[in-house]
Amino acid sequence: MSLAVTLPAPPGPYLDSGLLPGDFYSYQADGSNVETLVQTGQGDEDRREVTNWCVGIAVDTDRGHVYWTQKGPSDAGQGKILRAGIELPAGQTAADRGDIEVLFD
Repeated sequence: MSLAVTLPAPPGPYLDSGLLPGDFYSYQADGSNVETLVQTGQGDEDRREVTNWCVGIAVDTDRGHVYWTQKGPSDAGQGKILRAGIELPAGQTAADRGDIEVLFD
């Protein structure tokens, strides 16, 4: 499943969760400037773990946040809602960013 959301300032950037399960990316309309914003695991085992998969993205440009959901097994009640800044914090990577908050678990 791939979800793409356009931020209000044309011509992008766009956010997409479709490249690898559990990660999402920012990129321009022409496909340039691809940046991983969130990485929920590393390696094949983490990528197969359904609780790491991003299944929805929402952007709040006024407050500078991106929200997303991570699923769990079907009907297991293990999904969660998370939030982080739209911009990757300076000196941090998508795998170790410290601004991710769990809003609902």
